Order: sequence, then structure tokens, then C-alpha cells
Amino acid sequence: MNKSKDITVEDICNGYYANAQWESKEEEERTKEAFNCAYSLALKHFGGVIMDYSKITRLEVINHAQNDRSIGRLLSLHKSLGDFNSIEIHLQDGGKTLKIFLD
Repeated sequence: MNKSKDITVEDICNGYYANAQWESKEEEERTKEAFNCAYSLALKHFGGVIMDYSKITRLEVINHAQNDRSIGRLLSLHKSLGDFNSIEIHLQDGGKTLKIFLD
């Protein structure tokens, strides 16, 4: 995975609140603190990985496990071929299940 820069909570807050206006400094701090907590929890839930699903144009499932199933590419779908329009990836069951939803 290529990472040009780790995104911080501060980066997100600065971008998200770039044009925001508050009634008071206390309201601004309270809002940013709530956002910071929610964002930090989301990062923990997704293992610190932030994904932009709109960039995904190909989905491949590859089996390299030593099991009784075929080894190699099991599935290959391409957005440009109309195999899917959008993709969402969810961790469920406390991070034990990876689900991929195609539209």
C-alpha cells in the first residue's frame, strides 16, 4: 500500500471545518472534540485504514492458502467492463468478517 502521508485527525478537522462558523469558541471546541472522538473511534474500527471507494476500479479475490480450493485468482471484476458501479467494504462481527458490497 502506498502512503504519501498519514492523515491525522487535525487534517480532517481543518478540511471539514474550513468554512465553519460557530456562535462561540466553546461551541467550536465542543464540536471539534466530538468529531475528534468519533473519527478516532472510526479509525480504530477500521484498523487505521481510510479508503476512498470511488477510486476502486477492479476487485480481485486470490487464493494463496493451502487448501482444497483452486489456487490463484478466484474472481476478477472490472468497473470499466460494467461488472459493478460502486463498491463498499465493511468489517463486521467485531472485525472478524469482511464483507464486500457491489452495486
